[in-house]
Amino acid sequence: MVGYTRSYGAGYNDILLLKYDQQGNLIWNKTWGGSDFERGHGVAVDNSGYIYVTGTTYSYGAGNSDVFLLKYYPNGSLVDSRTWGGSGSDESHGIAVGSGCIYVTGGTFSYGAGGSD
Repeated sequence: MVGYTRSYGAGYNDILLLKYDQQGNLIWNKTWGGSDFERGHGVAVDNSGYIYVTGTTYSYGAGNSDVFLLKYYPNGSLVDSRTWGGSGSDESHGIAVGSGCIYVTGGTFSYGAGGSD
């Protein structure tokens, strides 16, 4: 499960990632974010158990809002974090993994034909 929290973390809203076992017991919880606003919008797990989280960040990146991509080990340790975007507002809404690739969907005001693409 991924979302956001105002109760834990470093900023106004930070992403919240929870891992539960099959019986519904909490295994671990993680937060990620900076001093501003983050929201988690998608989570996917690959065949090796790595966890990928995407969403929107106002704390990091190049513009008003940017896409973030996080990769976690199965034990909840952060492997890598990346942002994508330009000077406008850019947002992520979903993620999938397959065929050795990561696919992120969303919208951008920074690139494309104009408006939101």
